[in-house]
Amino acid sequence: MNFAELQRMYLRALQIDLVNIVTDLQFKNAIELETLGVMSKMDSTLRTYIQAVRDHKYMTDAAQTAEDPFIVSSERGADCSVLEHAMTRARKGLQELDPEFKKEIIPTGPWSRVADGEDALPIGGTRHESLARLRHHDFSLRALAGALGAAFLIGPMWLLALKPDLVFDLAATTVCVTLFGLLLAVIVEKPDQVFAGTLAYAAVLMVFVGVIIQETSG
Repeated sequence: MNFAELQRMYLRALQIDLVNIVTDLQFKNAIELETLGVMSKMDSTLRTYIQAVRDHKYMTDAAQTAEDPFIVSSERGADCSVLEHAMTRARKGLQELDPEFKKEIIPTGPWSRVADGEDALPIGGTRHESLARLRHHDFSLRALAGALGAAFLIGPMWLLALKPDLVFDLAATTVCVTLFGLLLAVIVEKPDQVFAGTLAYAAVLMVFVGVIIQETSG
């Protein structure tokens, strides 16, 4: 079960209420609006809709984590028990599900089970595991950023040093600066940061190109 889908249904219901309110504002007179309480409904419904949109954005961000708390899947031992209990409570079985719905169910794993004598993992994992996973993720990102930064600096440095040809060096610098700018555009959100980072990187490479020009002229 995906609670994000449930949130979309909730958003659609709120959207319908807001459309009805706007329609009443357009075609009903002031007395009818006051009698129906349209203005008070508009205030509460609009606030609820805005909060629901924010909640949906948060649920979408949570979908990118390893343990999505808004997914209930039989792949997890505790979730499987909850689902089986719900089906038993509803007096329904898997054979009664819509065949078309069964085709959309794609078990991916990894599968986990709660063994006898063990406690089920909490929703979202334990605090210790979550912090350890977060630290590992942050370290991986920092290590990747360091490796990419070194590659974009050391690689062109070797190219410019091994082949001191002005046309080749300018072409290599152009390609490296372009690739670096595209990489920043993917990683960084603000355009001014992309612009500043690209200019700084181009300035560093132009120092090497300037040295090559001086040596060639000499």
